[in-house]
This record gives sequence, structure tokens and C-alpha cells, in this order.
Amino acid sequence: IKYIRQKENLGFVKNVYYVLGKAKGEYFMWIADDDWWEPRYIEALVVALDKNLQYGVAQSSFKRILPGGEFHSEMFFEGEKNITLDSHFSVYEKSFVNDSGLNHFIYGLFRRALLYRAVFERPLTTEQSWDKILVSEFAFATKFYCVPEILRFSEQRRKLPHSTKTHYHPIRYPGDKL
Repeated sequence: IKYIRQKENLGFVKNVYYVLGKAKGEYFMWIADDDWWEPRYIEALVVALDKNLQYGVAQSSFKRILPGGEFHSEMFFEGEKNITLDSHFSVYEKSFVNDSGLNHFIYGLFRRALLYRAVFERPLTTEQSWDKILVSEFAFATKFYCVPEILRFSEQRRKLPHSTKTHYHPIRYPGDKL
């Protein structure tokens, strides 16, 4: 595992290119600084991919937690939401549904070489919902494996009452504004 902290905020898409370009291993994972995992999170995803070679990305069910620690929501990849056996087109369609949760696959465990080709062969958009776009495009390149257990937790940031913009509360880099 290699940790890279940027000296300044590059923005998500530029950082995606940077860290993926530095990666060397069989697997790759982007990790958000406001997420946390059960100790077996990575192990469960590696086991899923090692046992299922036709899959290019694995993700567990997850919970969203508000900044104060209160429960917000949870996403179980079970029943209809388990896309493990879905066709490429079905995953593509579902990835655009509001709050389908599939955009969270961006924080799953990827086969690095497959992800590298997907990201570097066609430039990523820097527009809003870039993660949904990448996930939907990736749906045509590989199958998605769902681990039904909740092993990942994600901070759900609140929206400001007077704005549609998300309130990013922590200041992470010099010059960041609240």
C-alpha cells in the first residue's frame, strides 16, 4: 500500500490521473480521506476478485454517516441492488439512476491494468457526476462484483441551506475555503 498526499489540492480528476499513473500493483483503489472501513474490507474485495477472474471491480455494501456521526443511509448490494450477475448494459443503465449507489464503485477495488486503460485511453470529464460517467463507461469494460456485507463507511456531507453546493467542512490544503 502506498500513500500519496498532494502538496496542494489538484481536484479529484487531476489527482485520479496522478495516482493511477504512479500505481504498479495488480489492484488499485482510490481512498477518500473521509471514509473508513472494517479491517477485512480490502481482504474481502481481493478474495472476491481472485475467485472471480471475469470481474474487474469489487465493492462492499456501505453506510453513509453525517459529519456529527449520526446515521444517514445505507446501501446494501443485495437482491435487486446486487449487480454481480447483471449484464453490462443493465449495470450501465442502473449507474445513471439517482442515488443508485453505483457511483460508489469508484471507491471499490479495481484490477489496475483494466482501470488504467479505461482512464488513459479516453480523457475523464471534469464535469459534475464524473464518477457516474466513469462507472457507467466501466460497465461496458468489465463485470462488477458486489460483496453484500457492510464493510465501508462514507461521510455524507450536508448541503448548505442557502445553496445547492455541498459544504466541505475540513480545510485540507492552505488556501482552502469553507
